[in-house]
Amino acid sequence: MNYPTIHIGGTARETLERDYLTALDAVRDAIVALKITAPHGWDYMMPGTDITDAQSEHTMRLSYLAAVEAELELLLDHIMNWE
Repeated sequence: MNYPTIHIGGTARETLERDYLTALDAVRDAIVALKITAPHGWDYMMPGTDITDAQSEHTMRLSYLAAVEAELELLLDHIMNWE
């Protein structure tokens, strides 16, 4: 992963920190919202639908967001601890 360099000619540390915190908060909100959409068996009763596949797809979507959350945490940690 590429980390930003904090220097006089670049974006201020405070701005980077604020922007990454905003992004991190949004991803965390998205995770909460996505969890609400967990598949229920009664919604997958028609031919051609499969609750097991729907649950796997849902789990994958959550894992994508968790990966983004983890990357943002690393970037934010880097920014906050820059010396």
